[in-house]
Amino acid sequence: MRAEQLEPCVFCQKRDAVLAFAQFPRIYIDSIQLSLREPVSITQREHLKKSGARDVVLERSKHKGRRFNLRIHQPNASALADATALCIDHMVNRIDIAVDFPTLDLRAAITAQEFLRNHLTQRRHGCSHILNYRRTIYFRPAWKRRNIVIYPESASRHDGKAGVHLEFRFYGRAACRKLGVFRLVDVGKLNLPEIAAEQCRLSLVDVERVMRRVAQMVAQMEGKHAMRGLSSGDDLRSKVLGVIAHATQSECGGAVLEDQFSSIPAQEFIDSFPRLLRRAVTHIPLIKEANWPPHCGVFLQ
Repeated sequence: MRAEQLEPCVFCQKRDAVLAFAQFPRIYIDSIQLSLREPVSITQREHLKKSGARDVVLERSKHKGRRFNLRIHQPNASALADATALCIDHMVNRIDIAVDFPTLDLRAAITAQEFLRNHLTQRRHGCSHILNYRRTIYFRPAWKRRNIVIYPESASRHDGKAGVHLEFRFYGRAACRKLGVFRLVDVGKLNLPEIAAEQCRLSLVDVERVMRRVAQMVAQMEGKHAMRGLSSGDDLRSKVLGVIAHATQSECGGAVLEDQFSSIPAQEFIDSFPRLLRRAVTHIPLIKEANWPPHCGVFLQ
């Protein structure tokens, strides 16, 4: 049995079919966190909620000079304008950008999440270990400067419909500054679809090309081992595939088979074997640029 081999054009069709939500995604600021020297009172936090924020949370910070963090969840323009007036001396130290993809039901949302798990890859990152916790996928450990989070929703907080929630998290003042955000007044200048395109993409591994390279590696090793009377070609091939399964966190158990290569998540495959996959991966955008709705902006509509 051979692995499912998709051409890039067919892969795009599968993306649009499995991710039917890709037609009209909703993108917005899911939360923003401010570093403060002085706390914000309960009355002021309630005022921000009435202005349009879904929730406002005040937390203690370990920073010596700025001892408080104020996190504003799903703010609108009015809430951020009021927060700017209330928190004169503030610095932005966290931004979460969310992309919501509506689906027909929870089952379709889980299917879409699995597709993203296998094909979504993060641009420009270091060594990472993808984590799964209670139906939520984290591309990096907690408190890293950049992270991607994916989870299905049976009922969205906004419209009550099922869908997939994708978040790009930027933690720390340095990460926020790279986005061009120092203070709240800078948030309105963000181009969220452009940021989403810069942070991730869909990656398709050419399984046939990878298997040819594995066969070449085994042939080279077999010649050396034959001279010493060691492992046969089949044993070497099984060991190589076993190393790939272990390094990519594959759930196949033991050595990964050729027909199971398509089930290996692209992120782990690329991270673990960059030379093996060189010129064997096709990258396409998560969402076609034309499919971003014209009304999508910084704040939730």
